[in-house]
Amino acid sequence: MDPLPLKPTRHDVYDFISPTAGTKNAAVGKAVLVTGAGSGIGEHTAIHFARAGATSIVLAGRDAKDLEESKVSIQAESPKCHVLCVPTDITEPKAVANLFQKAGKIDILINNAGSTGTFGPLAATDFQKWWMAFDINIRGTYMVTCEFLRLLEGGPGVVLNVSSRSSYVTAPGMSAYQISKSALNRLTEFVDKDYASQGVVAITFHPGGVPGTKVADAAPEWLRKTFKDTPALPAATALYLTLPRAKYLSGRFINAQWDMEELETHRERIISEDLLKMRVLGIDDHL
Repeated sequence: MDPLPLKPTRHDVYDFISPTAGTKNAAVGKAVLVTGAGSGIGEHTAIHFARAGATSIVLAGRDAKDLEESKVSIQAESPKCHVLCVPTDITEPKAVANLFQKAGKIDILINNAGSTGTFGPLAATDFQKWWMAFDINIRGTYMVTCEFLRLLEGGPGVVLNVSSRSSYVTAPGMSAYQISKSALNRLTEFVDKDYASQGVVAITFHPGGVPGTKVADAAPEWLRKTFKDTPALPAATALYLTLPRAKYLSGRFINAQWDMEELETHRERIISEDLLKMRVLGIDDHL
């Protein structure tokens, strides 16, 4: 199978996905929940959805002070947008239940909270630190997503999961992060498989290499040196992924560094060959 001819050429916002151009008014009337919203990609994503007309945005994260600072940034640009801060540890069931009790109606869920776990050869790692990647990236995302799906009561909605290109490559010492992100891609496929019939769209995406985020700061130095993308790139890409025209990507993985307009030119092949999903190469075996 020939790979799609897509290259990671985008490193900042461009017109096709900009909230002042291609995705202008994309979030009008929508209620959005963003996890990991106290800084970095999460904060910028919330700002972009406010710019695109979101009626309300719920900010979830562990640090209450960081969430309040994000709220100030959002309302400075979009004073009409209602912003609610709910300090939340997404690995705690009671905290997740409390989050949705306070959030009320939500149309779009953006699972941005994540952890790298720990780095090093398997047998040299501390289990608790290694497992942290799964506790946040999988367990926490699972609980938040399930609460959201129940809240929809059989109606449509959008789930966007921030994954990584690390989910399909194998780098020495990065087992916790890379395996947990692989599982996140599969979790996204199951949301699509189980809930597409009611109009739920679920997409997972690599946000690019954004320096200065908590995940980036925890990455090995050799990897940090490659990061050159703005946090606005994944934020604007998330906006694009909520558009009806992006529905064909449900259940699939995309890279925010790809040009989304170029990606659309491959729409028919992506659908007909069922591309951009986790698979074992060399076999064609479907349940």
